[in-house]
Amino acid sequence: MTDLRSTLHERIESGRLELPVLPRAAQEVLRLASDDAFDLRHVADVVKSDPTLAAHVLRVVNSPLYRGRSPVVSLGQALARLGAVQLRQVMFVIVCEARALRVRGREAEAARWLAHALDTAFFAQEIARVRRQSVEEAFLCGLLHDVGMPVLWQLVADLETELGAVADRAEEDAITEELHARVGALVAERWELPPRIVQTIAGHHLLGTEGRERLPFVHGALVLADELAEGGVERLERDPARSAVLALELYPEEIDAVVQRRRSTAEAA
Repeated sequence: MTDLRSTLHERIESGRLELPVLPRAAQEVLRLASDDAFDLRHVADVVKSDPTLAAHVLRVVNSPLYRGRSPVVSLGQALARLGAVQLRQVMFVIVCEARALRVRGREAEAARWLAHALDTAFFAQEIARVRRQSVEEAFLCGLLHDVGMPVLWQLVADLETELGAVADRAEEDAITEELHARVGALVAERWELPPRIVQTIAGHHLLGTEGRERLPFVHGALVLADELAEGGVERLERDPARSAVLALELYPEEIDAVVQRRRSTAEAA
């Protein structure tokens, strides 16, 4: 346990931690979608070059989070429906799914992690929309706030093999809890995300204090996502689910609108 933790600390400090990179096709899609001269034809060519990525795009676009009134049956339809901002979101959703599913022996935790990440992203973007702040930034902050967790699960497993050490599940969880915010921020830096997102990932456990004023949509999203995980959509309609969020100067009717949108997506699943 000591060797495992100290090795991780040493590699973090020395910059020798092996962090995941974005898949090449996803990198190119993100680059194209960030260009003012966004061209769907070029994006489609890149996505088609990676059949796995293309299949993931179609599946995510047909999920409750993005689904319109009718299902999408072609990649061209999917890209046209999304537009540049949502396409960037979808790329990170796909990357997060791939990262979670890659960790053997952690399937149940990975499924919970991904569900919580998506719920937090949804609530963050909706609260940001109400407050007229950056919806895309809010979505990514919510989606990636705990991205260090699945990364650390894999790093710990790899180190156990390398060092010939075996930690029990409780020890692995303690290491993940201690280091996931810092490692998540390093991942976000490697993916060249904006500094504000990196800072939010690094400090999301502090959002009850200074972060409440700096990034209120993330604090509110975490409160709502935790309530959802504990008691389902119905619990979000009860007063206990609102107390911490109302402190962020959101009106009750604004919370009602956010909760009802989440109910609609849940019912469509």
